[in-house]
Amino acid sequence: MAFKKPSKASSVLWNQNAQGPHQAFDDNPGSHWVPDGKEKEWIEVDLERIQNIDSVMIELHKAQFEELLFEVDQNGKWKTIFSETKWEGKKEKSFSPVNAQKYRVVLLNGKTHLSELQLFNSTGIYNVEK
Repeated sequence: MAFKKPSKASSVLWNQNAQGPHQAFDDNPGSHWVPDGKEKEWIEVDLERIQNIDSVMIELHKAQFEELLFEVDQNGKWKTIFSETKWEGKKEKSFSPVNAQKYRVVLLNGKTHLSELQLFNSTGIYNVEK
């Protein structure tokens, strides 16, 4: 659902084209978003309309952080869906379905190379009207 959708991030370590946030939504695990490693880093994707999501796949490399948060934008405020204190490699996490247009991953006090961030829906209901 997030493939090549508009994205943005709190920072990029070196080169926006080579390591910008769009690299996490290209279905290529060889490309990465690499943040500066500040106190709070985030990467966000805009699905361009409200979508129903119930699982996420996040692939991290060289992950060092205190906490990872997965959040959704609910009426202009970010709501945490889950948090983790360890995450290395490729993992999928399921949760109760949420409806939102924007989703993000937040890293607190750490750094990583995020190669893929994919959003899924197992219910078959994708588009949600407001």
